[in-house]
Amino acid sequence: MKKVLKKNYVYAEWCIAAVLSLFLLVFIHNNFVGVYSFHTSSMNGTLEPGDILWVNKLKPGTGKFVNSTKWFHRSYGIKDLQRKDVVMFNFPEGDSLLKNRPTDSYYYLKRLYGEEEFRGKMENLRYYPVDQRPRFVKRVYGLPGDTVMIEGGRVFCNNIEINYPEYSIGRYLVEESIKPDLINQGIKPYNELTTEEGLVWELYEKDIEDATGIEPGCLPKNYPDRLVFPFSQHLLWNMHNMGPIFIPKKGVEIRLDMDNLKFYERIISVFEENTLELKGEKIFINGKRTDSYKFKMDYYWVIGDNRPHSFDSRFWGFVPDNHILGKVEKVLFSIDPNAKSIFKFRSDRFWKTIE
Repeated sequence: MKKVLKKNYVYAEWCIAAVLSLFLLVFIHNNFVGVYSFHTSSMNGTLEPGDILWVNKLKPGTGKFVNSTKWFHRSYGIKDLQRKDVVMFNFPEGDSLLKNRPTDSYYYLKRLYGEEEFRGKMENLRYYPVDQRPRFVKRVYGLPGDTVMIEGGRVFCNNIEINYPEYSIGRYLVEESIKPDLINQGIKPYNELTTEEGLVWELYEKDIEDATGIEPGCLPKNYPDRLVFPFSQHLLWNMHNMGPIFIPKKGVEIRLDMDNLKFYERIISVFEENTLELKGEKIFINGKRTDSYKFKMDYYWVIGDNRPHSFDSRFWGFVPDNHILGKVEKVLFSIDPNAKSIFKFRSDRFWKTIE
């Protein structure tokens, strides 16, 4: 009898230890650090598909009650986010996704194909709360209260240029005649393509200083693109020339009119859960006519390091604070999904620090 009790006691000890260990892991994941996989090319140069990321949630602090603007807050953090930090966040336009296209932005598809394409198909639409929306990774270029502008593909924050990191990728026009010279200098393109404008190389930022005979492959100024934020051709903006744009900051009150409402209407009505109505040119929030608005949360402006192939703030706007998961600090390890050998680990990316 004693042996049976002793044996059962040992099993009980192991079960309790396993449950406590699991609880501890979940607690650490939810409050301190998270481990996530990364699968896209939008941060190529800095991150690779197959990277397993270490995300520090104490920068800027763990978000609590993220699905409610009213109750959202952050626990104590060890440091605020800074410009050029790489962050992980839940995709702000991921609140509504099509069941048959769960990896595409429903709102972007509507802007691309028009409202008529999706009329009568609402049964195919599914809503997701903040913490269940797809996770994105980008680099911060604008903090709450900043004013950002993009000119000729370069980013300016409060009228000061924010230099791209050395492994950020941009698109440049290259003359065929100088192509051999560039290769002899050790400059090789991340990607090469031919357009109506000629030969285009996608180059790392670190190679641009040494390259001669190239020029930015940017859309011209005042060439409108209806797919860039805030989706108004009247502004004559495109992904290479846009702004200035004020990034909302918690507690800051702005004057609201028909000219700037397009920038902040989704913040007011969706992210901060107000009722927004327009009656002619009069603005009503929660049933009251107003010409001002005070923001309830902080917001950020982000861009991917692989700029020609990144779906970021240039195309959908601001990242609300309650969508931020934390700062991406390290690659724990990396698995090459395209490797043909049995050994798929990228040895050069083990415990790699993200800068």
